[in-house]
Amino acid sequence: INPIPIRNQLFLFGAGHVNRALAQHAALLDFEITVIDERDGMFNEWPLSDARIINNHPRDVIDSLVYDSRTYVMIATHSHPLDREVLRLSMHKPHAYLGMIGSKRKAAVTRALFIDQQWATEEEFAAIDLPAGLNINAESPQEIAVSMMARLVEVGNSRSKNLETRIQNSEFKTE
Repeated sequence: INPIPIRNQLFLFGAGHVNRALAQHAALLDFEITVIDERDGMFNEWPLSDARIINNHPRDVIDSLVYDSRTYVMIATHSHPLDREVLRLSMHKPHAYLGMIGSKRKAAVTRALFIDQQWATEEEFAAIDLPAGLNINAESPQEIAVSMMARLVEVGNSRSKNLETRIQNSEFKTE
């Protein structure tokens, strides 16, 4: 019997230049990709044929998406208010990673809003990757996508290493 590998899933909220580039990188690393964007025409020339495309408003579909410990979420829509709405709706669902594109100013404004509205505690907000990605001084959509993909790999490899350590320390032995 050959086990079927369980793939990590990547929810991309927004089908703009950055998430389009990120999807291409993620496909090379065998992520199961779902892209959600309500704008007409955003998927006319989508580069990946095996990505799951949802051409609907995120708030209308977010509860139908299955979030679990293998779910990676990247928020990069066309609007700051929509980014924040998707973040608010996603942050308390199970996930391996939750990130949102943005400047340091957007991060500070979002943090203040989430804390003031009691949508998140300081600890919960600190667990969000905002701004998303590794700081490599990226400027173009392709470079930003590389920094984001590097962060996803870092998180995934850390999770794998933690599991290996737990197994080696006998946390999973039964008697």
